[in-house]
Amino acid sequence: MTYGLAARHRLEAMSAAKGE
Repeated sequence: MTYGLAARHRLEAMSAAKGE
């Protein structure tokens, strides 16, 4: 897994957590 993908998944997870 590339760093870019890992960072994207983490950002999406954080964004989802804040959204809910």
